[in-house]
Amino acid sequence: MSMSHIRSAVVVAEFRAEMGRQQLTVQELATRVGLHPTTVSMKVRGRRALSLDEFFILADALRLDKARLVQAAAGSLSGGVE
Repeated sequence: MSMSHIRSAVVVAEFRAEMGRQQLTVQELATRVGLHPTTVSMKVRGRRALSLDEFFILADALRLDKARLVQAAAGSLSGGVE
């Protein structure tokens, strides 16, 4: 997989969880970030890999800490071993 794509279940799970906390629909998030709702849906369900640009756009739109997300994703890929 290309280093320019993120396919971590941890990241998309956090995106979905934050959408729930904010009571934000896929349509609303799509409008917020300027992407098609189907694209956003596929990305936040982990059906399609996120580009780094999409990761930053979605994380910013959801006001999530990108560094924490990357650390969580890296921990999940390494089995939590640091």
